[in-house]
Amino acid sequence: LCKSIRDVCLGVSECCMRSSDLSIRLKAMTIWSYIFDDADLLTLIGYDAQKNVFAQSDRFVGVTVGIMKFVLNHFRVQFHDLKSFETEEEWQSSRNNLKCIISRLLQQCFVLCPLKGMECIGQFSMSVLSGQPDAQHVNSIGHCTIQNTQYVALDGLGDIYRIVFENSIRYATHKHSIHAFKAKKNTTAQRVTLIDESAFDGDSPLLMMAQQLHALVLKYDCARDTQLSSRIYPLLSAMIPLYSRRTQCLQLTFDRLLTDFQLKLPLNPSSADAFDIKCNAVACKRRTAFALLHIAKRIPHVCVQFIQPIWKQVMAIINTNFSSFKGLKQKPAQPQNGTA
Repeated sequence: LCKSIRDVCLGVSECCMRSSDLSIRLKAMTIWSYIFDDADLLTLIGYDAQKNVFAQSDRFVGVTVGIMKFVLNHFRVQFHDLKSFETEEEWQSSRNNLKCIISRLLQQCFVLCPLKGMECIGQFSMSVLSGQPDAQHVNSIGHCTIQNTQYVALDGLGDIYRIVFENSIRYATHKHSIHAFKAKKNTTAQRVTLIDESAFDGDSPLLMMAQQLHALVLKYDCARDTQLSSRIYPLLSAMIPLYSRRTQCLQLTFDRLLTDFQLKLPLNPSSADAFDIKCNAVACKRRTAFALLHIAKRIPHVCVQFIQPIWKQVMAIINTNFSSFKGLKQKPAQPQNGTA
């Protein structure tokens, strides 16, 4: 009977996931999320509760990784462009549910198969970061708009990193994370627990893969595109387990953020989209600062060793800008040079 139930569930979900209708795929993902939440149902697809998540059977890992790859692809598309709902009201009522389901399902897949899950995220990241912006959705200075396929993919990648590195790991030094985990554990006794941060200790495969991800993100060249740059910074700020164990990676991240923070970004005051371009530039600067603040709040005990070199860099930025401002006060106003 158990085998029959398993075969029916797998068969139905496989057919639903192949559907071009997003609303049908959403139902399939809802079924899988329910299965992953129940320890008894998990045994139907090969899960062994007596083993830890790093020692599960190949059959179970294969099913879970397959689901994860399916879910990841939903983070690189604009759902409102998919004509799977008959009315705007139907779509609006389903949008939040869809976001919750794919986020929850990704988290479940990762905590059940962290090694293969991190490998999938690495492959997906490489696919996204090797992509190029489409030529149709750019503004007057050639930067991406929010409809650009590369912007959409990077924005989705940011959500993935947040789900994996912030919502799927039980941090020993983050009180909010611990309290939230305990509350969830008390109310959902049979649900899958989070990955303990200690899984990244030593030279663990998870840590090695996280370091490779970090190098991949740092290498990404977005040619000062304000929209793409603003989506890279959340990726860098999410890798807390890596930074607390590999401080050289944290130093590289600080160098990248502080270097980008002082870059002058192009404007186009005479164009029809001048206001949008200016807002994008301001938002890009804010995201840089937010990334620095996010890291400092999460691991202050690690960041404290970088206070002095960061202070020197920040003072250099302030002195440079203040010096420029002083010079402008002593001279007649100059025409705007098209940078910010």
